[in-house]
Amino acid sequence: MGFIVNGARDARRKAAAATTRLLWECQGSSGDLADTGSLGSAGDLTAGGALVRSALVPSSTIGRGIRCDGTSTSTSNGAAGQTPGTSTALTVWIIAVVESAVPPTQRKSLVCRDYRNPGSGWSAPYICAAIFIDPSGQWVVAINDGTTYREFTSTATFTLGSQHHFAFTYDGTTVRAYLDGVAAGTAAYAGAIDWGQASAEWHLGGSDLGAVNVPTATILRAGVEAEVWDADDLAEQVLRMRGEWQG
Repeated sequence: MGFIVNGARDARRKAAAATTRLLWECQGSSGDLADTGSLGSAGDLTAGGALVRSALVPSSTIGRGIRCDGTSTSTSNGAAGQTPGTSTALTVWIIAVVESAVPPTQRKSLVCRDYRNPGSGWSAPYICAAIFIDPSGQWVVAINDGTTYREFTSTATFTLGSQHHFAFTYDGTTVRAYLDGVAAGTAAYAGAIDWGQASAEWHLGGSDLGAVNVPTATILRAGVEAEVWDADDLAEQVLRMRGEWQG
């Protein structure tokens, strides 16, 4: 696989729409991680001091992203108070290369929306929506459905050091996981997502818990949609990511 230049990036993803609330390209060499979704600059994320910007991943078809090294400041956070504006129609996705072969002692978060405001304490129900890497080596989808913290482990295994597209959708009754556009498990959960306290934040590569949740990984792109993408939508994005889309 080879990487592409920045100018060709838009061809490598589905076009942003009004339902695209958050879209982080992650290729910038400085400044905020700009949200190019419909929430605009309100969705920008601040890069931590140890986060490597414009990190080159030769094995990736996208090329560059943000690299987290597992320390507390190699993460990004912000978009305080911003939500997709829906509690029963959601798609969260992230393109990442998870690097570490050392089993973690705690889950590592690829993308997360905290439940509580920054600094107000890490306690149940912890998050509103997240994709975690589990100490078992599997990856986990989690939401707070308005009653309790709900989660399940994906049935598809990712490969360390390889580019993958992790995603889940929620339609108010069912959570569906997808790896590289292929169905990777479902769980039936009824209820509306509780988006938490007023100024809770989004994170790429971590959560408000600190270094214990920060992975060793390069994140190339991530997004949040206020609609439920189907298998065809996700398959299209994966093909675009690989430069194989023929539509």
